[in-house]
Amino acid sequence: MQLGKIVYNLKVKLYPISIDKNELGDKPLNEVVFLLVNEGLKKLCLNDKIKLEDCNLIENYNAGGYGEISKNELTAIDTLAKTEGILLDPVYTGRAFYGMLDMLKNNKLPKNSTVLFWHTGGIPANFYYADKLI
Repeated sequence: MQLGKIVYNLKVKLYPISIDKNELGDKPLNEVVFLLVNEGLKKLCLNDKIKLEDCNLIENYNAGGYGEISKNELTAIDTLAKTEGILLDPVYTGRAFYGMLDMLKNNKLPKNSTVLFWHTGGIPANFYYADKLI
């Protein structure tokens, strides 16, 4: 999304919610994202520059660890299913959606802003976690 923002010159603010482990090998996840975005810029022959801070992740919502389902994820999944008929998985989108709801509730997003939640899929995980989602 960061690369797309640059390529299309979008004047938007990204709020990437980390739901996963903080490290990938010997690098923090935000460094890996930073390197991938820069690699994408090179491949597209773009001279744009980004800073590591442009790839910071919001890590307040991954306390339970990868694949651990809390009341937060269950509430977010239930809310969206009942209000919009959209299913979220508990590992990725459920946690990210909870993060967005919490940020909205606690005024962590600019007032009167238009918010887009990017649903990245993950529905097959619902079968694995079915007993916890009922």
